[in-house]
Amino acid sequence: MSYFAVGVLSSRTTGRNPIARCLVGDDVPVQQTMGPRRAGFAFAFAGVALLAAASLPAFAQAGPAVTTGRPTDWTHHHLVFSNPGPAGDERANGNDFHSQDVRNSTRYALHQMRRNPSLRPSVSPGSGPRVDSTSTKHLDWSETLSTGLVNPNTFPAKFSFNTNAYSCASDYIVYPTGAAGSGTTQATVLAYNELYGTSGPRGTGCGAGTSGSAVPKTYWAYNTAYPQGSTTGDGSKITTSPVLSLAGDQVAFIQVNSSNVASLVLLKWATGTSVVALNSASTNVTAANYRACTAPCMTRLTLNGSPNDTWSAPFYEYYDDLLYVGDNSGKLHKFTNLFLSGTPAEVTSGYPVTLGTTLLASPIYDYTSGYVFVGNANGVLYSVVGSTGAIHATSATLGENAHGIFDAPLVDSSAETVYVFVAQSAGIARSGCATAGVNCVYQFAASFASGSAGLSEPLGTGGTGGGQQYLFAGTFDNIYYSSNKGTAGHLYVIGNSGTNNGQLYQIPISSGDLMGTPTTFTIGYNENQPAYPSPITEFCNNGTSACVSSATATTSGTDYLFFGAYDGLRTTCGAGGGCVVALNVTTATPAEASILDENYGAAFHCFVTGGIIVDNAIPTGTEAGASEIYFLGLGGTTANLCAATGTGSLTGVQSVQ
Repeated sequence: MSYFAVGVLSSRTTGRNPIARCLVGDDVPVQQTMGPRRAGFAFAFAGVALLAAASLPAFAQAGPAVTTGRPTDWTHHHLVFSNPGPAGDERANGNDFHSQDVRNSTRYALHQMRRNPSLRPSVSPGSGPRVDSTSTKHLDWSETLSTGLVNPNTFPAKFSFNTNAYSCASDYIVYPTGAAGSGTTQATVLAYNELYGTSGPRGTGCGAGTSGSAVPKTYWAYNTAYPQGSTTGDGSKITTSPVLSLAGDQVAFIQVNSSNVASLVLLKWATGTSVVALNSASTNVTAANYRACTAPCMTRLTLNGSPNDTWSAPFYEYYDDLLYVGDNSGKLHKFTNLFLSGTPAEVTSGYPVTLGTTLLASPIYDYTSGYVFVGNANGVLYSVVGSTGAIHATSATLGENAHGIFDAPLVDSSAETVYVFVAQSAGIARSGCATAGVNCVYQFAASFASGSAGLSEPLGTGGTGGGQQYLFAGTFDNIYYSSNKGTAGHLYVIGNSGTNNGQLYQIPISSGDLMGTPTTFTIGYNENQPAYPSPITEFCNNGTSACVSSATATTSGTDYLFFGAYDGLRTTCGAGGGCVVALNVTTATPAEASILDENYGAAFHCFVTGGIIVDNAIPTGTEAGASEIYFLGLGGTTANLCAATGTGSLTGVQSVQ
């Protein structure tokens, strides 16, 4: 397959980044360190904040050091940060605690590094893959994972051990396979390395070999479908997104066995090119023995009450080494001692919290408010006090017919606003969304009170029948992220996901976090066909420095949206085809940038891809080519998520921006 980027991305000068690393060379994972947790005051971080203030502009100030590499998983697309504003202004206004909490968040530091490559630490040159610096495109790859299926909002997880140079040997991407584990022939989860490269005889990138091809290498692959103490598999599958430790040495995910019982699995990996069955006493250990076990090894903790979990992916909190996940019975679970120290365990004091009786989507823990935000299939948003499990607030019922919230909310920790995406509105709203059955986006303050319906904007006719028409989370543009606490720019959502053409909705955000009337852009080719869109991923590419924006446009750099859709764009992707679409949203008018064909046949009619990860912004030089997108291709086999016929299989895919 080919994916053509339009234009030449501009290069920028490299700035200084004070965020510390602690690596053994560039490639060896080390145990992450946990900084002190705020206990109601910002004083614990005064030294860190002053160090950051001495060397960075206010927007770039980071709190506790990111001491290892750079994980990017599904959680980084849902907990985001607009510009928290100048720290000095906050102090003058007597409102310093919130802005310092934002800057003291590890996730804020990671967010800043993703948006501004110049903030990453300086490293010795030559660590990255070498490719032809004049190339505007290079070979991408597609690897068959299984004949299984995953949810259409499932993301892979990418890890770079060095935050500025890119390692062929040790950077890796993790994919769940969506298939039941089988001995040493079918993995439940796997990773690839040697990700970057080019094709042809001049190719000297990763995986070049003798032919110059850029096929990745299996970094590790495991069948985790075994109960502890048993050598007999139980048919467990992983169909939601995995999460990574800050050190990159461990992975956590939810797997569900053939009896529909969900477990949290913690995995220590070791490199190897063959599928390994973790079915021995030394590789599948009790929680008490997990901390000291030698990789590869895992421990498996069945969720309290043995529930099923269809839609809820785990959310990991770096600071306190905690993890939150929901289940199908409406309970929110909390786990502690995941990756750092102590014995992994589910918290039973105040947890699990009962939040209705309908399945929960993925939760988001907001460090600055201390709340966990999670929605359910009926369209109810909950906020839960993370430390105690007490329910802080329950929204009005926003959805109908159990076609409510199936994706995690979008939380801006700087603005303290929460956005939820409802597939079929119940017609309850303070503004907009007064008609039942329409797609709607609702906005809440993080401190919302019980019974609130927030603010809302309608997004056209909702999905109908079968439960397969979901409305996944949108994303903000670079203008929004650059604005002071999210007071400019746009929110982008794909609605009309029922029988009508898919529409991209551009919702303006103004002072007071207000949502304006959306502008619509048709993304479907074939009339009266669902768009089956993936979640949207935004990435602003300005070479080695941050993008710059005004209140109305990105003025330096190119701002992109990436998403998968059935039938793609009207002008490029033909009827019966699936596409990954890149739109240029540098200005207020989105424009088609490029298309990647993911065509599974005219009879497919279903979700084309899962969520999309974008790793880096290196357009030229010795590290060109380490600027890629990754996703799961959802070809399916005889029956896919929409009970239609497919011709492919689940694939892990990489392509150039």
